Amino acid sequence: MSDVAVFDPQDSSGQYYRAEYRLGAYKNAQAVHGELGSLDVDVVAYRVEDGTPTMMRVYASGNADEIAADYPFVARFFAPSATDTEIQQLVTEYNDGSYMTEAPSSFRRISSNLLERDGASGQFMVNAEF
Repeated sequence: MSDVAVFDPQDSSGQYYRAEYRLGAYKNAQAVHGELGSLDVDVVAYRVEDGTPTMMRVYASGNADEIAADYPFVARFFAPSATDTEIQQLVTEYNDGSYMTEAPSSFRRISSNLLERDGASGQFMVNAEF
């Protein structure tokens, strides 16, 4: 990632604020914003226990083709048990214009998964425990 900037995900007036509707979910969270190619990427490490975050969210938005290319790396990182076939199936459905909020059960550490395409633009969000 380039042009990395640290931000407070609870600061609603901040440039990279993301609404989180679970009160306190981002308390003591650590977050960075950066660019990956033409994508805007936010990474939020949260649910801090003994000073160490146990959950992480990765948000990416921008060029739909870059989303399709980068999503498998994020999915593989958080769900090493996921098969290439399962990951590719999600990308294929995404490329076909499907809106997905589910992931196969083999994506064990991923508790939330979103892939959305709207023409030339797309986004993904992966929420995982680590």
